[in-house]
Parts: sequence; structure tokens; C-alpha cells
Amino acid sequence: MTPLRFYEFFAGAGLAGLGLGPEWQCVWANDIDPRKGAVYTDNFDKDHFYLGDVAQFRGHDLPNSTSLSWASFPCQDLSLAGWRRGISADRSGSFWAFWRIMRDQYKIGSRPPIIVIENVVGLLHQGDSFTGMCEAMAALGMQFGAVVMDAIHFVPQSRPRVFLVALDGRVDCGSLARSEGIPVWTPKALRDAYSQLPIHLKKYWRWWNLPAPTEKPKSLARVIERKPTGVAWHTATETRYILSLMNDTHLMKVKEAQRSGKRHIGFIYKRMRGGQQRAEVRFDGVAGCLRTPRGGSSRQTVMIIEEGKITTRLLSPREAARLMGVHDRFVLPSAYNQAYLAMGDAVAVPVVDWLSQHLVTPLARLAPALAHNRGHRPHLGKLLERAEKRASEWTLDIKRKVTKDMEENAIAALTRWFADEKTHLEGGSDKYVVCAGIAVAEVLKSTFPITVESYITDGNQVKTSGALIKKALKEFGESRKYVSEGGRTTRGTRPSAERLVALLNPISELANASKQERTAVAKAVQFWLFENGVKPYFSRQKLEIDINLDKPGSQIVADILETAGRRTLAGPVAQHLVGAKLAIRYPEREIENHSYTTADQQLGRPGDFLLNDTVFHVTVAPGPDVVGKCAANVQQGFRAVLLVSESKIQAARQLVELAGIQQRVGINSLEQFIGQNVEELGEFGKASLARNLRALLEKYNERVSAVQTDRSLLIEVPENL
Repeated sequence: MTPLRFYEFFAGAGLAGLGLGPEWQCVWANDIDPRKGAVYTDNFDKDHFYLGDVAQFRGHDLPNSTSLSWASFPCQDLSLAGWRRGISADRSGSFWAFWRIMRDQYKIGSRPPIIVIENVVGLLHQGDSFTGMCEAMAALGMQFGAVVMDAIHFVPQSRPRVFLVALDGRVDCGSLARSEGIPVWTPKALRDAYSQLPIHLKKYWRWWNLPAPTEKPKSLARVIERKPTGVAWHTATETRYILSLMNDTHLMKVKEAQRSGKRHIGFIYKRMRGGQQRAEVRFDGVAGCLRTPRGGSSRQTVMIIEEGKITTRLLSPREAARLMGVHDRFVLPSAYNQAYLAMGDAVAVPVVDWLSQHLVTPLARLAPALAHNRGHRPHLGKLLERAEKRASEWTLDIKRKVTKDMEENAIAALTRWFADEKTHLEGGSDKYVVCAGIAVAEVLKSTFPITVESYITDGNQVKTSGALIKKALKEFGESRKYVSEGGRTTRGTRPSAERLVALLNPISELANASKQERTAVAKAVQFWLFENGVKPYFSRQKLEIDINLDKPGSQIVADILETAGRRTLAGPVAQHLVGAKLAIRYPEREIENHSYTTADQQLGRPGDFLLNDTVFHVTVAPGPDVVGKCAANVQQGFRAVLLVSESKIQAARQLVELAGIQQRVGINSLEQFIGQNVEELGEFGKASLARNLRALLEKYNERVSAVQTDRSLLIEVPENL
């Protein structure tokens, strides 16, 4: 039988073609990423693969006589883990470049009778995007329907994807359609997306008759390698660190798996929860959705628990391929990230295979005579016009990318300028430099090239003021007073501004930019100066705290640590508060005092503080390293005390328990340890509490000044003490 011919747009590693099966022959494939292209050509015919941006191709560039066009266009702007900006955004907007090729072929009568579009379920939550895609298919004279297929029905990986299957509108597909969707393939999100379609599009909709699979998916045990290739097992310290990132719920899962005595395979993802990185584990025999390795949190970690022992490592490249249903003969890149990218950005092979067997291939058998009917010209003018408009919106997004490039060039020039200016500051402060930059950026919004007259007054001063700087900073949420006169009267402001103008004026893209585009660049410049000049200035100021003497001492300490935490200073502040408390409590003893960043090993000390045979460890984020130090203390005959934030008490106890030293290490909250002492020394009276708090803060500042160069660690003693 003659193979059915197809195009594979955004081909990646070529897994869609692998899934379509031997009845299909790819005659043209494309991808913009050379890393994915290398994987494709290592496994498939090189002659039909074209590397490059899909927007550079036209309909006549592709071979004719094809039955299918497959497109798994970039999902970053649609993904629930991405930006969710829609199919008119930079990356997912490449759908419109693909559509224009199909439009060209439609106009000359060579458009394939079947188009399959695959993407993440985020497409359904972008109501206008899904409607636009359906309208784009209708404009090409096609009927269409969608299914949501989760790879979990075929492999042990949760990976739901949307497949929009479009068919030439003249084909009678009644044998492959039904009056309503099959529940397993039509979740609520799809039904809701369909319900939001306009009436004129619903008439083109088909609920495809795709049967549900009956066989059980491959087990996880057949995926995981006993001797993994391409990855190494974590050290015990690395594994303890992963455990330290888990909350109580996930630590309990680990403990239950240990207690069972059986072999358990778990999968771990690192995620941000409430501003903190967390490790989350699942032992349900299913891997989480593979993602592209853009940062460590995108890569899955495997946890094996066997006979109570916990080991961890990254998912191996071959395991990632198996989770995608790829056979072991498939050639993978030797570099870990490239192999993971090839699999994490692909479509699961068994899913495509099922769709091909039960829908796509049968549809292709129905439609061969219609694929190249040059006389097919239904009256779809309005639909085509709207689709063209959406494609034009994507072109506008490309223009936005040009603006972004201008911003990057301006910021590069600004970075060089700022670094150079800081080498010869006048008066030791960079405030006048920041003000010069903000003032020049303000002129850039309306004038280019920047002339002397546009930013220098008749009195030879930069056109700046305290009000201008205040207004600019207010846009970034900063309301505190930064300067009075905006650097106007500082001698170095003008030459500083002149040097910046000399770097900005040669940026040729700015000459052709619109006022709106230059304003965007100017705001980016001002924001950079805010982040790198204004914010560091305020962060160098003393910590200002509000103390309510009606609160108990422990809560007052908690308030101090919370204030420090907002400037990421909770760790050093906690250490020096403990040192101050010990110095006041034991005035006859010399309490050691070291910089927060000085490692214990450098000084040969067992912990942060040593009193007699008791070692104190202070931390606001207990992890495996500090627990390991406690264990070493115990082995050396010391008594160990771990002081942690109240909110971390439970996590610290679980870590100590996992290390098997729960009977030997004392765990106390920092708030109670410091606050209770302040209350006791004041005999629990408000007036004496104020005196003792003042004494604590003064001792704290004295100790900080002796060993720290960072002024921002100092605490402004409140007037009510």
C-alpha cells in the first residue's frame, strides 16, 4: 500500500511521525531549534528536514500531494506553567506563520485534507485563542473537532494535550463522528471552550468518535533503569537537602513508604510555594509531566526507597524517552539537557499512535480524491478576513520583540556607563549618577537623538529636580525620599549625563522607533536604575522596626525577624541577636563574635556559639548541612542545641529524626530563646521590658559593628524604648 504523505511542522525530535506509524511517510519537516534538529536527523531522513523559522517558508516551498499537515506549535505562551498570553504572543504566535502556509496552499488547491494541531491544555483556557484557531481552520474550508488526550492512558506519565483535528469540509465523516463527545476525551475545559464558540463556528464542529483504550499502560518498573545512564546518584547530603525542602505532608509520604518495607519509586518536582522553594513527591506510580530543562526546577528527580533506604537522582534521558513511549533504539543526544529538551518538548508516541489508528488514518482514507481540487472555493470571505487580522496581530508582537531588542541594547549601554561612573564617584555617593540617568531617560521619551538643549538648562545644569525623581520612582512603588534636588546642583551630574547620552545616541534602532517604543525603552532604563541604584541605597539603611510593648517578648523578636526577612537579612540578624542575648545573660563570659558569612570550618569551631560543652547552631532555614553539624557535635561528645524560627520547628524535628539523632539534639525556637530571656531579666514588667530590649538592640549593634561591614544589618533603636 502506498504510504500516506505528511508534513511535520515544529517537528522537534520527530515523535509525532514516530507515532503516526509505518503507514505514513514524512515528506517535509521543520524546526527552528538546531539541538532538536540534530536529534531529528540522527533518527530520520535528513533530506526532508529544514532548519529555520517557519515564517521564512511559503506554501509553494513544500511538496504537493500530502494527506496531512501536523503542527505541534510552541506552547510557552499557552502553558499553565508559562505566560498564558495566547496564540498571538511571540512564541506560540508562530501558529500564524504555519497557518499562512496552509492558506497559501488552500488558495492554489494543494492544502492537505487533514490538519492536526497539538498543544497544551492551556489553549482551552485562552478562550479567544481557541476560538481564533477554530476560525482559522474554518477559513481554510475545514470542519474540525478536538479531543484532550492524557498520556497517562498509555504510559506512566501525566501529560494531557489538546488535539484539534480538522478535515476538508466536503468530506462526509459521519462514520467517524458522533452527536456528543466521548467522556474520557472531552473534559469540562474542552466542553466549556466549545460552548464559547460563536454559532457560526459551531456548525463546523465535530465530536470525533475516538474509542477509549482498554489495555493498561506500561508500569513504572519497566521505565526506571536499575543502572541509569547519563546521571549519577545523589550524595547523602544532597538527598537530605531535598528532604529539607519538603513540607510535613510530603515528608509523611516518604516516612510511610519507608515503613512499608517495600520498594517504592517516587517522582519529585521542585516548585515555588509562598515564595519558598519546595520539593513535592508522588508515589502513585505516575511521573509528573516532563518539561523542557529551562532551570533546575523543570527536571524531575527520582526517589527510590528500598528496605527503608532513601536514594535520589535525576531522571535519566532514557527514562524520559520511555515515559514518552519512545523505543530504546531511538538515538538520544549524549548531553543531558539536550536529551531532556528533546523529550520534554515533544508529544507522547502512543497517544499519536492511538489517534492515528482510530481517527487520522481512517479520515485520510476517506479524503484522497479531495486533497488537490483546485476548483474548491467556498465563500468564506469573512472568516478568512478575521483570520488574516489575527495573523496580523501576531506580526505586531514581532514588532514588540524589536522593542525588547532596543531595550536590551540600551540596558547594555547603561550597564557599562553605570559601572564606569562608579569608579570615580564625587563625594562617595552614586545618587547623582542615578539622577542623571533618570533625567536623561525622561528626555528620551520625547526626543531622539538627545540634544544638549533637551537635557541641559541655560544655567548649565541637568534638567532634573527632586519632583522629577520622586515621580519616576513612584512608578516603581517607591515613595521614600531619595533626593531633594535630583542631583541638579551636584558638580558631577552634568558630565555623568553627557557620558550616558554619548552611549545612547549611537543606538541606531532608536532613530527609527516610534515615541511609544522609545518611552518603553526609557522606562526600562529608569527601572534598571531603580533596581541597581535606588533599592541598594535604601537597603544600606539601618533596619527600622516597630516595637509594641504590649506584645510578649517572643512576638517582639518574631516581628524583628520578620522585618529583617523582608530584606533577606533574617539569618544574620538571628545569629547576632542570639549572640547579644548570650552576652547580656552571661556578662562574665566572652561570647564569641564572628561575621555571618564566616564558615565554622574556617575557625575550627563546632557551631555558632559554644558555652562549656554545649554547641548552639542558629538558622532560619534548617537543612541537611546544619543537621549534619549537629550529628558531628554529638559524635564528638558535645551537647547540641538547634535554634530555628518558630515556623521551622516541625521541619527541624523531622530532619533530626531522619538523621537518627532526635534524642541527642535540643530544638528551640529563636523567638522563645531570645524573647523569654528579655522578659525574665525585666521581671515581666513593661518598663523594664523596654529597658532590656534597648540593651539587647544596643548590644546587638555593638557586636554587628565589630564584625560586619554591611550597615543594613544595624537596627535603629525605636524611640519608645
